[in-house]
This record gives sequence, C-alpha cells and structure tokens, in this order.
Amino acid sequence: MLTDFFKLCAEDAEARQYLYQEVALHYAYSKKKGWKKRKRQRKTLVRVQSVLPRDRVGFALRLLLLTRPGPTSYQWLRTVNGVEHKTFAQAAIALNLMESDSLWLRTLQDASNDYKDKQFRRFFAQLMFHSLPSNPEGLLATFIDRLCPVRTDAPDFASRRRRALIRIAYYLQEYNVTLYEVGFDVPRDFSIAEHIEDLQRQDDEEEQQMLTVLENGVPRRRTWQEVAKTERAKLNHDQTAVFERIADAIDNPLNADGSRKQTLFFVTGQGGTGNFCV
Repeated sequence: MLTDFFKLCAEDAEARQYLYQEVALHYAYSKKKGWKKRKRQRKTLVRVQSVLPRDRVGFALRLLLLTRPGPTSYQWLRTVNGVEHKTFAQAAIALNLMESDSLWLRTLQDASNDYKDKQFRRFFAQLMFHSLPSNPEGLLATFIDRLCPVRTDAPDFASRRRRALIRIAYYLQEYNVTLYEVGFDVPRDFSIAEHIEDLQRQDDEEEQQMLTVLENGVPRRRTWQEVAKTERAKLNHDQTAVFERIADAIDNPLNADGSRKQTLFFVTGQGGTGNFCV
C-alpha cells in the first residue's frame, strides 16, 4: 500500500498535496488497481497503524508520512532541504520531529568517567532500552573505546563494534529486546547464543573480583552490607539526603500518629547528578 502511495504521488499532481492519512479521503485503494480517485465523496474512516517508539525505523517513518505531503519514494522521505539522510530517524531529527541525542551523549560522558568497563557497558545497554536515543550507532562509535578497548588480535573498528554489540545484546536480554529493536544496524536474526557461556563466565569473574576482599591475607566474599556501606560513602550531600529519606520510608513506614509516610518518590536530574545511582 505504501509503495503504491509513492507511485500515486509520482504520477498524480493532485495527490502530492495530501498527507498519507489524507489520501484515503480522496482516493480508494485495492490490491489489484492500487490507489484510484474516488468518483463520489462519502464519509470515510481513516486509521494509520500506531508504532511504538522502540521500533526506531517504523516510528520515524510514520512521523515523516504524517507530516510530509506527497512523498514519491523512501529516498524522498529521507531527503530534507536537499540533503539525503542515511536513516528515517536522522531525517526526522532534521525536521525537529524527533529530539537529538545531545542529552544522552552528556549522560554517557559522565558515566564513562565514573563507571568501570562492565558497569559502563551495562549502563549503555540500559540507556539504549529506556531512553531510546535516535542514533545508537553514533553513540556506540563515540564510546567504542569504553565499550570495547583496542586489542592486538582485533584492532579494527568493525571487529570492536561486533564485540561491543555482542556485549550490549547480552545485557538487553534482561529486557527481552534485541539490538535491532533498539535501533542498531544489524540483521533481525543477529544472535549471541554461541557467546552466552563465555559472557556469563566473564561476568562471574568480574563480579567475584569486585566482591572479594582480603581478611588476614585470606580472600573472602564481601557481604552485601559491606558493599552497600562502601557505595553509600560515595554519595554527596544532596544524594545522601535523598537516600536517607527513601530509606527511612522503607524502614519506618508509619508516622507517630499511625498514618503512612510518603512512599512514592520521583528522583530526577541531569545526566551525571547521581539520580541513577541513588
């Protein structure tokens, strides 16, 4: 149906004045004949299928179709002010239909300064899922040195990108989504099945290293109380105030008169202010 709409706009000057959701008011569609001009006007109900923002390609394409009349091809939709963009999302950003990734860039820069490699890779995957940046490939290229440091056996960018994507896909499994679904340029069937055991082993080794301390020269696993105490000591004054208020609501949920304390909190702030850590 969409390619037939492109063909209609290319051949019919009148059709080029209509948006995708408007064309059905003036033209009727059939699989055999495509779009044909209506002989008489009648009440018509038009419904354009909704698309979740998580489907980057479909979401951006839908935005472009709903705001740009008379498209004649996919290439036409990706072209803005004479510049052909590589993706629909980039074209939508150029038209201010979608936000740029400047906020997520600053957030990742702050996280890169604070987090160890494993923590940063997991945080990167979480941001891809929760924040839906419009150009995940660009963010991956910017932070490739943190996501996959240079190794002598595979120093080229393509190899490092693939290893980084395998790691990101591993963490995205927690949310039951794929690299393709969060906007990376990979085949739909991109699989990390053969790497799962190795990734789990590396995670276990890193976690063991992080959670092990020496006691009289003998290594032992740190208790979660020790881990929490160490992490809490890293909070600044404002972060500590928020943490203590939330912790108090958990430990002491009732006021002196028996009424319940506030137990719903919304912590917000710019990237790097510690709201995620709290």
